[in-house]
Amino acid sequence: MSILRRDASTTTASLIPQRVTSRRGRPDVTSGLAMAQSVIWAGANLHAAIESMMPVDVYRIIYGIKANVPAPPVLVSPSDFGIGQPETFAEWNYARRMALKTRGNYFAEITSKDSFGKPAKFMPIPVDDVRLKIRDYQIVEWKFGKTVMETDKVWHERGPLMAGNPVGLDPIVYAMTRVEVAAVASQYLADWFGNSATPGGILRNKEQTLTEKQRRNVKARYNTSMVNGEIFVTGSDWEWIATQAKAAESGFLESMNYTDVQLCRFMDTPANMIDVPVAGGALINYANITQKNLDFMVGRMGPDLKRTDDALSSLLPRPRYARLVREAFLAMDPVTRADLMKTQIDSRQRTVTEVRGIDDKQAYTDADYAEFDRLFGSKNQTPTPKGLPA
Repeated sequence: MSILRRDASTTTASLIPQRVTSRRGRPDVTSGLAMAQSVIWAGANLHAAIESMMPVDVYRIIYGIKANVPAPPVLVSPSDFGIGQPETFAEWNYARRMALKTRGNYFAEITSKDSFGKPAKFMPIPVDDVRLKIRDYQIVEWKFGKTVMETDKVWHERGPLMAGNPVGLDPIVYAMTRVEVAAVASQYLADWFGNSATPGGILRNKEQTLTEKQRRNVKARYNTSMVNGEIFVTGSDWEWIATQAKAAESGFLESMNYTDVQLCRFMDTPANMIDVPVAGGALINYANITQKNLDFMVGRMGPDLKRTDDALSSLLPRPRYARLVREAFLAMDPVTRADLMKTQIDSRQRTVTEVRGIDDKQAYTDADYAEFDRLFGSKNQTPTPKGLPA
């Protein structure tokens, strides 16, 4: 990713290299190629998809009490993907997280502002179209395409950070070496089974001894056969030999699996959550799906979600603030959910009416309570006045 250009007076090299040095016969590894790796895509997609599931709530503190207030338009439809085609908050947040997760940065042009001077509408900008000028460890110029942007019209969010680097770090940059191994292994396997890395077979002459010139000609034809995936033919007395993958080549499968596990670490995603097998590794056993999701939410997504809360809150006038609703992802199985609600009612944390409201149900009526009394007996008998017979 070549989004960072240092000022001429700066002596340090670019903080974000464009790609790993290419080797002869190997593909150049770029962020685009890395995204083609299924593990990179699955890891980034998992984070972005889960975050996009979370609605956003806006609060205001009134006399020390947190109160819900309506969300401003920017948190309902932050941008438009076409004229007259508004983009939902979930769509915008998904694309935003994908950019942060795979490129380390999210850029947008602020196209309009509200009466408080806060951004009201964004125009997302692809990371590859952004150029930055850095001076004294600060960004002094944003350029979107060929346009130098005014600072107050730039929305820039950063992903992983390092001290002194004003730009978010691309996690794929760190994974480049392993991504290259995976790309080469994948390309080799595709070439093998497509008969372009090795001839589909060989026709050999068992009688004739070849001269040096003939061997050079054979070698040239052999190399041509390797590239084109054709049958290699030489000599005049023919014997057909079918080529087969040896154990050394099949070892690339193990190499790819090992690389997939490493890429999961770079994407901060448990391997078992995106169907990457972990050979010989210990898997954590969870009592239920809620515990598994909670572990992922706290250990993996927690810091990113906190930064999202801060970024969204900066769009609001104080003392309002925004918070993604984590509970939308932490869905419980029916039994666990019922047990939790019962515990909250028994411990006086919630009322029955409040719990029913969570399920979008109306409060019990007197007729409902009378029916419960007929079925289970009344637990709230009217006390008998003292001095009168029961």
